[in-house]
Amino acid sequence: MLVGNSVLASLSPFLDSTAAGLNGVCVVRESPERIRAQVGSRPIQVFWLSNIGRERTIRPNDLAGFAAFLARELSEERVTVFFLEGIEYLARLHGVEAVLERLTEFDRLARDHEVRVWLHVTPDLMRPEDVARVVAALSPGRSPS
Repeated sequence: MLVGNSVLASLSPFLDSTAAGLNGVCVVRESPERIRAQVGSRPIQVFWLSNIGRERTIRPNDLAGFAAFLARELSEERVTVFFLEGIEYLARLHGVEAVLERLTEFDRLARDHEVRVWLHVTPDLMRPEDVARVVAALSPGRSPS
């Protein structure tokens, strides 16, 4: 769990982990071109969380589809590291409770498969109590659910 205002700073540990050749998926609300420039030649696919229908786009209004996408990439495509950004946008559309339910399910799946997940949250884009709920639910070292 990475809480901060700079997506690029949060992206750094994820990029370090993929330097060893691990397959990664990066889902961002941020400009995908800007993120792809940071990714370089690493084996990372960048997906844009957007309603604009382009290649490698995930529609934010389909929370179930978003969750299914993550599970499929982990289970079928054998992705071993994930970076997720834009959770605030999903929470605004679907509510924090619904988003936390999906992220908690994915967190359990990731732990079961020993997959690493980085989740970036920009605190200025959510109510402080919602940021605290996300951090409490998904931070490493928390009590298992």
